[in-house]
Amino acid sequence: MSGYPEETEGGMRKIPSSEERWVVIQKKTFTNWCNEQLRAGGRAVENLDTDFCDGVKVSGNVVVVVVVVVVVVVVVVVVVVVVVVVGGGGGVVVVVVVVVLVALVEALQFKKIGKVYSKPTSRIQMLQNAALALKAIADDKIRLVNIGTEDVVNGNVKLILGLLWHLILRYQISASDSKAPPKRMMLGYFQGALDGVVLNNFTSDWSDGVALHALIEYCKPGTSPNWRRLDRKRRVENCRTAMQLAKDHLNVPWVISAEDFASAEMDELSAMTYLSYFIKKDSPGYYATLNWVCRQLKTTNVSNLTTDWNDGYYMCAVVQSLGGHIPGWPNLDPADKVNNWQTAIDAAKKMGVEPVVTAEEATRPEVDHLAVMAYLSKFMHITPPLPNSERLTLTADLLDVKRGSKTSVVITALDEGVEKSKVKVVVDGPGGWVLDCPVVWRNSVAECSFTPERKGEHTIRVTYCGEEIIGSPVYFKVANDLTNVRFLTPSGECLVGKPFVFKVDLSSVPDSQAHVTVQSQSGDEQTIAAVSREGDILVATFHPSTYGLWTVHVTVDGEEVDEHITVSAIDVNKAFLIGQSSGFVGEVVRCTVNCQDTGCDDVTVDVEYGNSSLDALVTQVNGIHHIEFVPQKPVFHIVKVFVRKLEIRGSPLTVDVVDLQDVKASGEGLRKGVIGKESRFSVEGTDDIEAVIAMVTEQGSPFKARVTDRSAVTLITDLGELKDENDHVVLDFDTEMVLEVDISRAGPGTFTAEMLGPAGKVPVHVNQSTDIAEVGIRTHTEGLHYLHLYWAESPLPFSPILAYCDGPPLPEDAGRVQIRGQGAESARATVEAEFTVDGRKAGPGILRVEMKGVRSNLPVHIHPLKYNRYTCTYTSPYPGGFLLYVYWSGVLVPGCPHKVSITAKGDVSKVKVFGEGLKGGIAGYELKVFVDTREAGPGEVTASCTSSREGARVDVKESEDGIYTLRILPTNPEKHILHVLYDKEHVAESPYTLRIGDPPDSSKVKVFGPGVEDGVIHAFESRFLVETYGAGAGQLAVAHPRATR
Repeated sequence: MSGYPEETEGGMRKIPSSEERWVVIQKKTFTNWCNEQLRAGGRAVENLDTDFCDGVKVSGNVVVVVVVVVVVVVVVVVVVVVVVVVGGGGGVVVVVVVVVLVALVEALQFKKIGKVYSKPTSRIQMLQNAALALKAIADDKIRLVNIGTEDVVNGNVKLILGLLWHLILRYQISASDSKAPPKRMMLGYFQGALDGVVLNNFTSDWSDGVALHALIEYCKPGTSPNWRRLDRKRRVENCRTAMQLAKDHLNVPWVISAEDFASAEMDELSAMTYLSYFIKKDSPGYYATLNWVCRQLKTTNVSNLTTDWNDGYYMCAVVQSLGGHIPGWPNLDPADKVNNWQTAIDAAKKMGVEPVVTAEEATRPEVDHLAVMAYLSKFMHITPPLPNSERLTLTADLLDVKRGSKTSVVITALDEGVEKSKVKVVVDGPGGWVLDCPVVWRNSVAECSFTPERKGEHTIRVTYCGEEIIGSPVYFKVANDLTNVRFLTPSGECLVGKPFVFKVDLSSVPDSQAHVTVQSQSGDEQTIAAVSREGDILVATFHPSTYGLWTVHVTVDGEEVDEHITVSAIDVNKAFLIGQSSGFVGEVVRCTVNCQDTGCDDVTVDVEYGNSSLDALVTQVNGIHHIEFVPQKPVFHIVKVFVRKLEIRGSPLTVDVVDLQDVKASGEGLRKGVIGKESRFSVEGTDDIEAVIAMVTEQGSPFKARVTDRSAVTLITDLGELKDENDHVVLDFDTEMVLEVDISRAGPGTFTAEMLGPAGKVPVHVNQSTDIAEVGIRTHTEGLHYLHLYWAESPLPFSPILAYCDGPPLPEDAGRVQIRGQGAESARATVEAEFTVDGRKAGPGILRVEMKGVRSNLPVHIHPLKYNRYTCTYTSPYPGGFLLYVYWSGVLVPGCPHKVSITAKGDVSKVKVFGEGLKGGIAGYELKVFVDTREAGPGEVTASCTSSREGARVDVKESEDGIYTLRILPTNPEKHILHVLYDKEHVAESPYTLRIGDPPDSSKVKVFGPGVEDGVIHAFESRFLVETYGAGAGQLAVAHPRATR
């Protein structure tokens, strides 16, 4: 092997006499490539010149012989340096050996190549190692030209670089002996795969970084979506960002720098070395190509780009899917591999795709994946022809088709090749009726018109070349034309319960079925059953059931007629008159007429006394009519009210008018009173107390009595968020808490309060205004406190309020945090687990909880309680082991991490429930039910028992053998529902119904008969009866104590 390596179809290009810039780039690239191969062995090459050709300098009359085993190499390479030092009067030989080429070849070929001197001590041994490596390379069908063991041992860098390129070419780019050179296949693959990028070489067309970004986006869509907008002048930056993306997202090593890749002096071999990481086997490009094939063929059965393609079936499938013609498809003979491939190649040529490999090469098991990738890339941007079903579109607006009306649909041809004579349109009607529907073409658009003569379901089918197009068939319904259906009766009024008759003209739809419904303003709907036909006239009778506006709707054959009428229903029976039964001369008498539920405001009022009448003032607001008149004589006045000339309830109303002269009122009850206590006062001057109690005319009237109502005092402050789980208000140590109380409706009084704590009375500050009282409390004592609240010296209904102080705040100390609960030790998969973190004695810290596992971490939900305590819950989706970390203000709590074992959830279907308690029982008596979980596996049994009034208490007790006992104590004689859950899932047949009866009443048991009467004969059978009717459920027991003498 001679010359500087550049791949051509014939050989290599010689190295220039002076190392130009591109030579330096190639050295660095190949060095980085070597280090990538050597990384697994923990070795590295820093410089091909110095690392492989190092000498040892000695002083005195010493001869230095330096032998360097340059194995430039690639992979687990170890530099071999032999230094022989010869001195006068006796020589000492120092040999330092670093083995390279052998390790590289073994790493590339994945096998041992023979007996190797791992620490050669002589040049002979190094030459033997080099010979062994070169032989292994040649045996693997890599042609070696003009390079021998001496070149390797002497460190001929130029020839070593050439050797390196052939190793890269053989083991990373292409292992095929195909006639198509790898360079051409690589470039062909990139040209086909990267749409919108012009690529003709591996240098200048790549140096601006744009093509590299396009390649990354192709391999992993979404990684560089804006590559088309890149500024081509920012070459180095484009290359750097692309290489970083490739490293982070595609695991492509950075074997060439961005500056070198963007350099005008970059050579093709360096670029091909870096780009080979995108197209080698199992590379990003490899899998991107596989994904394209699977999407194109709508299958996931293609798993590689070599042996899966040998029989030619998938290649034929690709060609066929893109519009090519494969004779006999899909019935191909897998054994006829060469013929299948040749068929695909010939069909592809007609599509403009030239082959990359021959049919014979493609059928070999060792077919080069790069050849298959390059060939497939030529198909990636071919637009397949539309199938017959997609070459036409059908546009139809058939939502409102009427019988007898001309209707049209539109067909549009999407390409010029559509043969219009092969387009067929068929319209089917009900009963097998086929409608005439001619197709009239105007350029690429056809109009198809038809006139339906029957109502009902219709179908339009459009076919092209015998194949139904997408969107066909179209189903639509033809309805009657209801525009001429009209009401012969106008809208009107009707009394509730009375008939309203109306007529509808159906002459335009003589053979139809009509239905009538009425709908009230509130949405209530009724169907009119009283419907008859008089020829083409529909006659219906409606009896409105409630007042208001009713809308009449007519439906013909299921379709509603647009026209409708309304019926205003009036309910006079809902109107009523109320008012004073007594009044005073010269004072206004007021009455009220409520017409809100009548549907009518037509009110007439007459006020009569003796043979005379009196004018009344009538005002109306929202259906309420207010009547006022002023009587002038102390006689009976008669008030009559009519709605639509019909007298209403409460009419006539008699008002007894009196003339007040000497009416007086006195007593304590006119001034004050207390709710719940009797207050008294007296009225003198008339016997009709009811007439004057609110209108007495003496001085000082009307009297205003001040009434105290402590039940009207309410708390404004919401204590719900201030309480702990024991229903105690939480008091912070030495921190004032202010409670607001609404006293606006409590009447006269003074608000007072006092608090009792463990050390006695606690000072309380009260601030009272007209409507609100504020209570300020502050404690310096740990423990339970009682806050008593009073209004007008009477305790309030919600007093006392229980409060608790947890004591003074403590310094933060993660060591005093306590973790409790089964969830901190174990749990079951898919079942929520819980544990608590108690920081009461750890100071005001910030809690952080993490649950870490091997496969994934679990989210932990933290629910804060009072007093620096927290409830933590989590749910594991699978069994396994986790570590629980609890931090208090960033400090790990001692004892953490806790090992938490997640076991499989039990099988709820194997839980068995039994026991006499399932049959029911008696109120006040305990029932027992047993739950057997031995076959179900680990789990938690919970139970509850509910009824319509008050649930029964259920105690769950577990025994050691996996059987749980449920103790149920019902207190009410009614049906109870028992819920039995296993890991929060109902067991089989749960919930259970328990019938609970009345407790037995022995007083209602009756015993009678000769056997309980005197005179029983000795040794003679006696009988008696026990009647338990009405005594409730119970068990009868009879005991006969022996008589004593």
